[in-house]
Amino acid sequence: MADSVPCVYAGRQNGDAKIIIQCFFEWYRWIYQQGVNLIRLVVWNLFLSITLFFLADLAYTKKFSTSDPALAEKKYRIQHDYFDHSLLSGFSGYGHWGDEVYKVCTNDLGFKDDCASPQNNMQHFDLAFIGDSFTEGIGMPYEDSFVGMFAKEHPNLTVANLGVASYSPSV
Repeated sequence: MADSVPCVYAGRQNGDAKIIIQCFFEWYRWIYQQGVNLIRLVVWNLFLSITLFFLADLAYTKKFSTSDPALAEKKYRIQHDYFDHSLLSGFSGYGHWGDEVYKVCTNDLGFKDDCASPQNNMQHFDLAFIGDSFTEGIGMPYEDSFVGMFAKEHPNLTVANLGVASYSPSV
C-alpha cells in the first residue's frame, strides 16, 4: 500500500478480529509513515526558510546598507611615518561616527577642511587650531565643528584646522 488510506477491505465482514487487528497495525504504520514524512517536510521547510532569510538579509545589506564604518574610516585615516597617523590629503567622501554618516573633505595638507571650498596650497594662514578629535570635529562635517564655525564668522581670516583624532595638544 502506498500513500492511500489503509484498511479498505471490500467484501470483508465487519467485526472479524483478525481483520481488525491487521487493520489497526496497518493504520499505525500508515500514521507513522505520514508522521515521518511530515517531520521531514517541516524540517526541510524550516531549513529552506532560514536559508532564504539569510540570503535575503545578505542581499539587503549589500544593496541598501551603508558601508562598514571601520572600512569607511580607513579610506581617509592613514598611517603616517612621523605622526603615526593622519588624514589622506585631497579626500572627499563620508565618515562614520556611531550611526551618524557625515561628509568629510581634506585639503592638500591632509587636514579636515570645508568641502565647498577647500584651502589647497595653503602656505600661510592667520590662525591655526591644533588639537585632537574635538578640534578635527570628528562625527560632524567641517562646517559644524567649532573651527568651521569660527572660519565662517571670520571670513577675512585664513583659518587652518590642524586637528586629528587622538593627537594631543599637550604632546
